[in-house]
Amino acid sequence: MSRWDHIKAEVSKFSGYMAEMIRSNPSGMSDADKSVAAAADFASVEKHNFTLMHCWQILKDEPKWMELKRKMDTAQNSGSRENVPPSVQRDIFDLHPEKSSSTSPSRKRPMGRDTSKEAKKKAALASSE
Repeated sequence: MSRWDHIKAEVSKFSGYMAEMIRSNPSGMSDADKSVAAAADFASVEKHNFTLMHCWQILKDEPKWMELKRKMDTAQNSGSRENVPPSVQRDIFDLHPEKSSSTSPSRKRPMGRDTSKEAKKKAALASSE
């Protein structure tokens, strides 16, 4: 594994912990406190300290990294990784594998536009008869 691959993997993991900390929005915590808490979470789960904080400080605002982060966020929000290229898929780390979407009960999809229009027409036709 090259140095860049190591940096990318570790910073990507830390970004996940940082994003989770930002989403939880703890009251009274500054950004510095959030990064310290995210580093503590990283250390407790990954079993080693996050030693690339200086790399994360540089990469977090870079356009190329922001694009990667945006792709990861859309993949996690959609619940599917099918539309994400394989190069990005290997950089996506699931922080809570026990909460996977496959275990959640499947929801029935709502009626589509055409189907609902057809149902309305049938209901109107049936009521006029």
